[in-house]
Amino acid sequence: MLVFAAATIKELGSFIHGHLPLPKFDSGLVVTTYKNKEVAFLVTGIGPLNASHKLTACVTEYNVSGVVNIGIAGSFDLNSLGLGDICVAKREIWPEFGLVTDDGIQARGLGFAQAAINGEKIWDVIELSPELASKDLGVFLPMSWSRVISLTVAGVTGAQARARLLRQKYGAHIENMEGFALAYVCILRQIPFIEVRTISNLVGSRDKKDWNISLALKKLNSIWPTFF
Repeated sequence: MLVFAAATIKELGSFIHGHLPLPKFDSGLVVTTYKNKEVAFLVTGIGPLNASHKLTACVTEYNVSGVVNIGIAGSFDLNSLGLGDICVAKREIWPEFGLVTDDGIQARGLGFAQAAINGEKIWDVIELSPELASKDLGVFLPMSWSRVISLTVAGVTGAQARARLLRQKYGAHIENMEGFALAYVCILRQIPFIEVRTISNLVGSRDKKDWNISLALKKLNSIWPTFF
């Protein structure tokens, strides 16, 4: 079963619109069949805690062949990744894990990694393999979709100074609130994972001219043919 996971009903609804009737997400999860494929649509709720909780429950109950995270995200530079652009995460970073010092957060400062897979420790970075995952799932990811470095945060960046700091330290292209958590659940279980997002805003700005959520949601709908 292929699972499409998004933080909100609005994001999943925009992805599904015109292709399937919008189901009732009473439990946050709907399982159905489309073109002889068993698929599921999962509303995780906003933030890394909700995301990991909901996806863990899903993969525990069902035989999940792959997970695709669909959603919107902020861009650190609208000149290179503009409003409405589609991107694929090639790396997920959790910048809030570790020891907080006067020089910032040090991921290895506590000395305890989050996990270890095949002897390799996971600290604050998960390297993703979208091309390999897409091959495993039998789908094609257009090269016109930028491959990006993504930051997952519990608190959205609303200040330009913090946005500059995060971009400089991590070389990030986008900011989201669920990607690392979903990737973490999948990597621990060796489940293929793809994260596809559309750009809704400039990270760090609250100026309306730097936001276009409706465009980002509309662009989510154009992702559907890639998977079906």
